[in-house]
Amino acid sequence: PTPGADRLAVTYCDYTRGRHTDEAVPMTLAEARGVLLELTPWPDNFAVFAGRSDGVVQVMWEAGPRLWLECPDPAARRSHGRHVTVAEAEDLMSVLATEDRVALDLLPGHTTENWDA
Repeated sequence: PTPGADRLAVTYCDYTRGRHTDEAVPMTLAEARGVLLELTPWPDNFAVFAGRSDGVVQVMWEAGPRLWLECPDPAARRSHGRHVTVAEAEDLMSVLATEDRVALDLLPGHTTENWDA
């Protein structure tokens, strides 16, 4: 494996615990997984996981609590997303870290939102 092959750049904010990052922090997959699992399920708490080639998987808690996962596609000016389980979010984050790709194939039934709409 290439050194740092399972690394992600992570930004997060857990308002309820007063924990956040101002800039992306390089983390191993295990460390990034810890951020996801420790994120309090409270509206607007979020985490952004960026891969080596700038692919992104981001999550945000909503009321319910429900976890919204989204994969922005800046080149196409749109985002793909849907509500997921924490395990589904872990799966997409893991593929991003190990394969450096956004695994929309693991997100069946996702919606696409155009940014110009």
